[in-house]
Amino acid sequence: MTIFHPKGVQEVARQADINAHTLYRTLSEKCNPELKTLSAILKAMGMRLAIQPLNNGTYHAQA
Repeated sequence: MTIFHPKGVQEVARQADINAHTLYRTLSEKCNPELKTLSAILKAMGMRLAIQPLNNGTYHAQA
């Protein structure tokens, strides 16, 4: 994943309270980041993670 953000990688990392190397590693294809880390990065970029239903809010429980 390539990071293009007006703040720059260093500033996003600083605001997320991680170093730039960790930021790159966290966003790599091979990484499985913790929700806490991903949320901190998104917050530093002025974003948030949202969960939305896939099918008009209808949930069908599997028996």
